[in-house]
Parts: sequence; structure tokens; C-alpha cells
Amino acid sequence: MWFIYPKNTEFDDKIIVFSDEVSESRFWFRDIYQTNLPKRIVKILDTFKESAIFYSDDLTGTDFKQAIDFSIRKWGKNMPRYSNVVLSKNILIDKGHKNVLNYGNGAMLDLMRSPAHLVGQATDYSFIQNGKISVGFTYDQCLTSNYIAFQNPIYSAKWFFAFIDRVEYDSNKSTIIYYTIDNWTTWFDMFVGSIKPCYVLREHTNNDSIGANTVPEDIAVGDIIAENDGLPIYEDTELDSDLYVAVATNWDPANKTGYSGIVSYTKNVMGNLVHLFALNDSGLYNLEHYLFIVGNQSHAEDIHNMFIIPQKLITEDSAHDVTASELISGFEVNASYLELRYDSVDAYKPIETEIVINKKHSFSDYQPRNNKLFCYPYNYLYLTNNVGSNSIFKYEDFIEYEDTIGKCRFFLQLALSVGVSGRILPIDYKNINENIDEAVTIAKYPTCSWSTDGYTNWLTQQAVNLSQRFLGNEATYGISRFGEVATGVVSSLNETVGKMLGQFTKQQLLPENESGTNAGDVNFATSHNAPRFYYMRAKTEYLRIIDDYFTRFGYKTLRVKTPNITGRAAFNYIQIGVGERFAYGEVPPDALDEINQMAQNGVTIWHNHGNVGNYNVSNGIV
Repeated sequence: MWFIYPKNTEFDDKIIVFSDEVSESRFWFRDIYQTNLPKRIVKILDTFKESAIFYSDDLTGTDFKQAIDFSIRKWGKNMPRYSNVVLSKNILIDKGHKNVLNYGNGAMLDLMRSPAHLVGQATDYSFIQNGKISVGFTYDQCLTSNYIAFQNPIYSAKWFFAFIDRVEYDSNKSTIIYYTIDNWTTWFDMFVGSIKPCYVLREHTNNDSIGANTVPEDIAVGDIIAENDGLPIYEDTELDSDLYVAVATNWDPANKTGYSGIVSYTKNVMGNLVHLFALNDSGLYNLEHYLFIVGNQSHAEDIHNMFIIPQKLITEDSAHDVTASELISGFEVNASYLELRYDSVDAYKPIETEIVINKKHSFSDYQPRNNKLFCYPYNYLYLTNNVGSNSIFKYEDFIEYEDTIGKCRFFLQLALSVGVSGRILPIDYKNINENIDEAVTIAKYPTCSWSTDGYTNWLTQQAVNLSQRFLGNEATYGISRFGEVATGVVSSLNETVGKMLGQFTKQQLLPENESGTNAGDVNFATSHNAPRFYYMRAKTEYLRIIDDYFTRFGYKTLRVKTPNITGRAAFNYIQIGVGERFAYGEVPPDALDEINQMAQNGVTIWHNHGNVGNYNVSNGIV
């Protein structure tokens, strides 16, 4: 069998050439049938007959016949039958080359000759012309076949593999088969060792560790939902539950002296004292007494601010206990509280707490086969301050050290101010130790309003009854409209005090002197001031869809590299850029073009014929 294709390079001086041009080379002839070459070569050249010649394409055939200076002979009635043919069925690769095998010629012949696939084989067939062959098999046998291999040992040991396009009845013992050469399989042995780097669009990676593949995909992610039944995976409840009412004042009711100086805390300098009252029954009781005492000492105007802060903002060594006492209407009124120290060890640094979140590398109702689904945008950490400021954190962007593998680290930083200044910022994120630009601020805490003079007047007139209440039930204490004004809804935290508010308001005899503004909101009232972390991920429906897509087509790559035609247990998918070439070698140009076009279109390379088309087969990295 002969295969004719264009040659675009220079001729070696030892190549046999047939041309109408004249040359002094001893290997240069005009007529293929008239040479002085050795007999063994002459015998091969005598097989150059029309029925044994194949052209790479129709144009090549036409150009070749116009260029030669001899007539191609035809076989006579007794033409020799040299060709070996193997006819097979149920070969699963397709003529469109969406699925191919990484089988060499030997492995492919073994497959075709296996009991499950062999229809017949013989060694005495003759070719009629390019694209069809007459075989000594029945029409019914050929109808069940879909693949053929043939060889002419006189020409060479080269096997050609082809898809059967259609069959035509010739006689009871003869059938004509029309075929299309399978260039991938035919020339696989010739190009597989010469694969070179090119621009790879997609492929199955040989490194699927989490975070190794983050090139964005053009795939709809769908709606994002919270894992963990929609519950936050972390929130610092102390920021909502353990609170102080801070009073900024220039009057020291314990020593009955004015204050002139500064207090520095968390690098915030304040020109006043800061007195702290726990936001609970006992603390409100002491704050009420504190206001009684300050009002009775005629220094209510020295209270400049009253605001809420979280207790964790105040460290153990940063404040000391103080008790103020005053005789009001014959009764001793005491108020116990904390006073911020001006020489605190935390005077020049924020209060900082480390937060550690485990990376989410599993889902409650689906386990992906492809680890890219554990990366953004399919899976990530979400932080919100519950008032509109939020941030997305990608697990793969956190630097891992030996002691932080699988962890996301953050710092909660707090600074003392009216409303409190706070933030949560990621640590070792995107190669930045403290990534301030990615921080989420903490929602502001409420400021308070307060009243003194009118309330003190009412207390004086009701001294006997009120004292009996003090002695009878501590839980009935309240401050003048404090629960209602300071937080908007402290009554929900302390129902008993709330019930007293209506009574106090109703009993006021004179207009009150009110100060401050009410900045309380529903977030604080419902204990949602603390930022919350959530595990977020795509819906299970989309996880399955995207996982199947990655299983079938690999990941987007967009790199110049050698394509991975192997590396997976069952199959590798590759797709290279338009006009790119990955296959080289001693292969006819048109065949090489087709092979590279297969990769440009995208091709799945199967490593075991029995798995072809089964995308549920285990396809791990080997």
C-alpha cells in the first residue's frame, strides 16, 4: 500500500526521487517502473498500482498525477493480494474525535482482535481505490462492524486504522467497505513522543490540591446559601451580652471634686473621667444612684457623654473600683462603679482578640469529586457586621503555616470611643500580615440620654415610698427613662425596669433637663451588634452541575504548557487554543493538521477502552 502526501522540505541526497526534471543523482528517475535499483526495491516499486495508492486528499492526488512523467499502472485480473485486514465491532471511539484512545498501534490491534470485538481478519485482501476496500466477509458481518485496520507488508509494517462509513453488498462472499482514516490512532506512535508546549485552554489537572486551581470559570454559580443550617459559625456573643454604660464626666462624685486632666486608653485621649456601670440589674441600680448623687451635688452638667461599650474593651488592670456616697433627703445613697485608670497598660494599644475559623472543606449534603469546588466562588467565608458592611474571604488566600493548616485567622480590635471603634481584620491573607483593607468594622454602639434635676425633685417628694421600694425589691430600680432612651429597648433586657419606666414618667412633676441623643437601634436591641461569620457555598443542585462539568472537561487553564494527555486514571480532556499545535513528529502534514484540530476542538483521551463514555468512573490523579 502507498500513501501520497505533500513534502515541503528539501530532498536528502539519499532519497529516491521520481521527477520529470533531470538530475545527475543515481537516485533520480523519471519512471517508477524503469529503474536500475536493487531487485528487492524494484519488487516493491512494482506494487505502485492504482488500487494500492492512497492520497492525503483529492488535491494531492490531482497534483501528483500532473507532476509525474509516467502512467500509473493498474492491477491485472490476477493482481496480487498482499494486504492484511482486521475487521472489528463495538469500538467506542467516534469519527468526530470527541473520544480517542492513547493506544499505540500494537495496543489497538490487541483490542480489535480481542473476542469481544473481532469480526474477522485475513492476509490476502486487495485494495480497490482510496477510501474503500473489498473484503471476503459477508454483508451481515460487515454491517455489525464499525472499525477496520489494514496493512501492506510489502510497503511497510505500518498499520492504518479507519472508521467504517458504510458497507456495500458485492457478492455472497464479498463486501465493499467505505472508510475514513483515523489519523489519531494511525499516527499516535509517531507524535506522542513529540508533544510540545502550547496555549492550553482547558485540561484535567495533575495537581488538584485545594487552592491550586483558581482561574475563574465561565459557569453560572447560581444562588449562594449558608452551610451549617444557615447559622453563624462564629460570633463573639460577649459583644452583645456583656456591656458597660460608660459615663464621661468632669466631676468626681466620690471625692466631690472637679477633674482637670486627660485619660488615655487604646490610644484615645479624653479630657474627662470615664465611669463604668455594668448593663444589668445591679449596674442600672448603681447608675441610678450615681445620677441621684451627681444631680444632688449640682454637677449634672459635667456629664458630657453616656454611651454603651462592650466589657471586653476594658481589661482587668485598666479600671479600679470606686464608691460614691451622698445623703439625700435623710437617706444614704451609694453608687459603686469602675473608674478607668489614666495609667493603664492599655493606654496606647487597641484591645485585640484572635479569632480562628476552620476552613470548610466538606459539605453537609454533597461531596465534590473536584477540589476546585472548595474554592471561591463556589465556597467561601462570609463576614457581616449586620448593618451593611461585609466581606468575602477566600479560604485559598489564607497563608498556611505548620500550626495554621486548615485555619483562617482574624484579629478583633477594639478602641474606646463614643459608639466604640472596632473591626475584624484577616491575618496572613493575600500575603499581607494584617490586611486592613479587607477588614469589616463593628456596628456602632448606642449613645444615651439622661435626666437629673426633675427626677431628683420627684425622688425628694416621694422619698419615703421610694426608700421602701429600695429596701423591698432591688429589681424594681430604674433610671429616669434610661432603658427607653439610652438603648431604645433596654426594657427587653430588663423587663422589670421597663415596667417601672411608665410609672416614673407618669409621676414626673417638673420638666426634666435632658441631654445626649438616642442612637440606639434594633440591631443592638436584638443582640446583633457582634459581627458574624458564615460558611457560604453554592446550592447542592449547582454543586452537582459544576462538579459534573469539571469531571467531564477539567479546569480552565489558560497557560502555555505541555498538555496533560495522561495523568488521570481513566481519561484526560485537553483543549488548546485556536491555531495552536501540540502534536509534531514524522506524520503526514494533513494528518498532523487534523490531530491538532482535534485538540483545538477539545478531545477526551481515554486510557482504557472499556471505560470510554463512562464519566462516573473513578478518575483520580495517578
